[in-house]
Amino acid sequence: MSEANSRVIVQLDNRVRFVAAVLAVSQWPAMEQEEQPHAVHTQSKISRQFMSAFASEPVVETVNRTLTDGGSLSELFTAAVCCAWPSFAVQEPLPARFMDQTFSQQLAACAQTAAPAEKLWPEHTAVWQEAADELTEIFKDSPLPSFLARLTGETLHKDIVIVPTLTYPMLNSVICETAQQLFVVLPPPKAWGESPPWPFRDGVEWALSESCRELLHHLMGDVVSEQLELLKHAAATLFLEESLTEVESMSYLVRAKRQYQLPQLPVFVEQLRDCLADEQQTVYELLAIPKPKKKDELDTKKEVPM
Repeated sequence: MSEANSRVIVQLDNRVRFVAAVLAVSQWPAMEQEEQPHAVHTQSKISRQFMSAFASEPVVETVNRTLTDGGSLSELFTAAVCCAWPSFAVQEPLPARFMDQTFSQQLAACAQTAAPAEKLWPEHTAVWQEAADELTEIFKDSPLPSFLARLTGETLHKDIVIVPTLTYPMLNSVICETAQQLFVVLPPPKAWGESPPWPFRDGVEWALSESCRELLHHLMGDVVSEQLELLKHAAATLFLEESLTEVESMSYLVRAKRQYQLPQLPVFVEQLRDCLADEQQTVYELLAIPKPKKKDELDTKKEVPM
């Protein structure tokens, strides 16, 4: 059975925080509202107000063009975490879209001009630290790395870094991968109606299930296609059972079955449970798809020469 020697680390990251601030004055907030109307965190509003003076910066134009051209948030955030703060000097290969380093140079210029680390963030240290502290407690001694290793059938070497975002995105997490780490940019759980997002401590199930689902999507999405959503929600169900209790697990299963129209989910959860308990069977056999060629470690990122 495949194991993991990676850790789950929770940390604040100024590179992620700055890209999120740039998103606040891009077309992204409107795109999110069009997808699903929702209230945003107070920090979203504060960041948007602060960054409004820099909305005409070239970096905002690049972000908007990337989104218009079908680029992903993952590409934007990955480009940032492949660089150093606050210079955004490139530390490792960038995503193909940004390999000419123009975007990283624009990030550096805007970060220097706007100077949020000096003029904005110090006033709001407490709320961000509270989010990090809550996630630290949620992911304390988490079985997430070993659970993912069992699912993928590969040894997981990269540390999983959970980075809270209180600005953008607000609806879904973003996965970024570097040479040494897998980042989960995680927003707080969406509240009901027009209420602002809940604190992480009131959405433990959300934080755990969302991280599990999206990391699995990142690690196996290229191999599993038609049954990916079924696999993600079945995996999240079992992960919640391991991390919390059977009550939370069953609550998630019932909700996911209805919300995502997956009537076969309960049966598949039991099939996946049996599969994970049987060291001779793989998830690929359960899904009746070929297993990809085994690698020494999970590394799905295609390196682009600098």
